[in-house]
Amino acid sequence: MSYQQMMQHLEETCAPDEKEFLKDVVNLEGTPDDYSNIYVARSTIDALESNLILSIQRASEFEYGVLRNNRVTGALLYGPPGTGKTLLAQAVAKKCNLNMLCISPSNIYSKWWGDDAKAIRGAFGLARKLHPCLMFVDEADGIMGKRKDLDQKFVRSMLSEFLREWDGAAEVEDRQKNPFILLASNAPWDIDSAALRRAPVRIPVPLPTEAERAGIFGVMLRDEQLAPNITIAGLAKATEAFSGSDIKTLCVAAATRCIQEQKPNHRGAYERRVLGRQHFVFALHYVKASTLDAEMAKKMEEFKTTGSY
Repeated sequence: MSYQQMMQHLEETCAPDEKEFLKDVVNLEGTPDDYSNIYVARSTIDALESNLILSIQRASEFEYGVLRNNRVTGALLYGPPGTGKTLLAQAVAKKCNLNMLCISPSNIYSKWWGDDAKAIRGAFGLARKLHPCLMFVDEADGIMGKRKDLDQKFVRSMLSEFLREWDGAAEVEDRQKNPFILLASNAPWDIDSAALRRAPVRIPVPLPTEAERAGIFGVMLRDEQLAPNITIAGLAKATEAFSGSDIKTLCVAAATRCIQEQKPNHRGAYERRVLGRQHFVFALHYVKASTLDAEMAKKMEEFKTTGSY
């Protein structure tokens, strides 16, 4: 079934609260199934992919024995902003033949009492209709933040409702259709411990190394023509502490600068652009690494070491 056919079917069969999330069903038809659109450490891909396959594609193994009540139903991707957590989730969902629903605090929070819980039930209801489904929860610390004594009642109620749905519906048949929950956060230490217990697989997505930056530049610039005075290796060396998002912004800025400098030939046409060193030097004046401050970096390292903060 194509994405368009699936969406039409859902439009006809979903309850009103579920329809609110149809816009958040990710169209993966244009996503390659070989990870060629991203450059992430293979160990990171393997960790996420293997847990998805175990939880969804081999769900029957968790219906008996010691695994009956110990199914891995979630994982956490954490790291600095711009390191490609969303793109990684999309690529793995495509590779594992899963549908994908992406939610964030903005489409859960409501100013009306009780609407948060209805939204959460609607999201999970739609996810079960999308089975097998990966539910990607962006900015998870905004939905599942640590409970505090001064929290308003609706905040605690919203978290409790999400955890109840995560644990599964009452009916066994519905429970088997529960989505795999993939949390993503730039501040994992702010996530409530009850949510972290349900996502025992913790996968760091750190800033790319020099070799990984070269790989990202290779993906970004594979359809561009580079002048002899610029190399992928040189770009990787010059962009220490850049995230994948920073590198993408840099490449866009350089290509845009090249277009601005182009002049038409005698026929009024433009030749294919060639990106040179001067274009990236110009772009580097405006695009800087969006690095973590010292306190955030300390918290990230503490969480990586202990799994909490």
